[in-house]
Amino acid sequence: MTKMAICTGCSLLCQDIEADVSEGRLSKAKNLCRKGHGHFQASFSERTVPMMGGKEVEMDQVVARAAEILKNAKSPLLLGWSNSTLEAQRVGISLAEKLGATIDITSSFC
Repeated sequence: MTKMAICTGCSLLCQDIEADVSEGRLSKAKNLCRKGHGHFQASFSERTVPMMGGKEVEMDQVVARAAEILKNAKSPLLLGWSNSTLEAQRVGISLAEKLGATIDITSSFC
């Protein structure tokens, strides 16, 4: 079933988008630019499956590997907190302090 949609992929907010969603996936879209298509496709993609090396793994394996990477980092940078909740930012700041890391948001270069 085709539905009209507004694309929020950028600040233009195109209002003439025609989108078909089938089985929880974007099956067809009209009037989307490349950026908009990627934005719509990402909205209907499963992104909560933990993966390492292109293979699905258990969450504890991913967390252990991330901890190992951060522990061994010489100069870690925790970046991209602009769209995070205040609670997540608080935890991120605490983690940065423990690691001796630099913490930054994307507005410093955008």
